[in-house]
Amino acid sequence: MRLAKLLDMAMERHTIELKTLESETKEKKKALKCSSTEKSKLKRAMSTEMLDDTSQPDAASAEYSPQQEALMKKQAATLDEIKGMTNQLIQEALKEHGQKMRGLPAEVRNTVNVCVGAHFPEYVDDSGDKTH
Repeated sequence: MRLAKLLDMAMERHTIELKTLESETKEKKKALKCSSTEKSKLKRAMSTEMLDDTSQPDAASAEYSPQQEALMKKQAATLDEIKGMTNQLIQEALKEHGQKMRGLPAEVRNTVNVCVGAHFPEYVDDSGDKTH
């Protein structure tokens, strides 16, 4: 359960990182386009540019910058690491469970013998103790 939450948190963080990187990239592009003579043109074109940005989100998302690709690879590696940890912990839990299940009959027998032995010593099962 904790690992599922960790995975969700990682995915949320990755989404935020990508959005931040995309907005920084857009701001840098706009800053490069802005020269002193083009500032007035930019102010007039702002409304049409916003319309273009909202109408063509697929075209922008299809092309990733090298930084975005590197970030996405890093994020994929992080998710793979979390999934690997999850699988490892599941295997350890299954192994521990198996060990407990194998020891359960002896533990139950000992517990019953302790409870029964005080009042009915003739019913105590000594068969498990002879093997030790």
